[in-house]
Amino acid sequence: MTLTQTPSAPSEQSDSYPERARGVPYPYASELAQQARELREDGIHINEWYAPGVDLDKAIAQAGSPVLEIGGPTESGYFFLDYRLLPSRAVVGNITDEVYGEYDSEGFMSRRDGVELLIDGRDLPFGDNSLGIVLSAHLPKYDVGNPVIGPLTKKDFDEKVFNLAISSAKASLEEVIRTKVVSNSALAKSLRLAVAEEVYNKLKPGGLYFTDAETYEANAYEALGFDLIASFDETELVHMTGRTENYLSIVLRKPEVA
Repeated sequence: MTLTQTPSAPSEQSDSYPERARGVPYPYASELAQQARELREDGIHINEWYAPGVDLDKAIAQAGSPVLEIGGPTESGYFFLDYRLLPSRAVVGNITDEVYGEYDSEGFMSRRDGVELLIDGRDLPFGDNSLGIVLSAHLPKYDVGNPVIGPLTKKDFDEKVFNLAISSAKASLEEVIRTKVVSNSALAKSLRLAVAEEVYNKLKPGGLYFTDAETYEANAYEALGFDLIASFDETELVHMTGRTENYLSIVLRKPEVA
């Protein structure tokens, strides 16, 4: 996908919540959201789902600040943030500041600027119940730095090891879904689950987590305690994404304290 700056359009629901006008957009647009909008305008049904009674603009306003991104910045943007405003600018964190973007016309990866905070998503330097909104996209499914697996670079890529790590992470999440128990073994095998657990702990009640996931990953996140409040099946735009299995853009919410 090409790098596109977010257009300065108002939130589609901003009339009901004028406080959104004081927010800021995520700096990169979601081409998936733009394509879905065009298809809807052509009368083609797009399966963009919201939990009953959920108004996402209101949920964003209520979640508030601070806003943190893990593994950013994300050039492809976030489906559910397109034409919506965040309460404040997202602080961009990553485990490294050597972050590279997409290939240019000559086949070279361009370096992305914008990493402000060096963080590990499994051990965030914030107190519990302190964050309003967390963003993350395209996180690895497993820890490529795990000494058992080792770093998988283009130079020493081992497809068998890669497939084993992916299948092991998936099996651990399927076990979480079956048992509703998040084990230390599952957290060790699935990097995404470990990050989601840490995000859950750091979010305030009512806080939001914008991310992407396969269907089984989204189900496992619910076992952590999250409520799924919005989802979009990216495979509906397979001509853009190339995905052949259910892969979702999702919004999770930490329940309010009863």
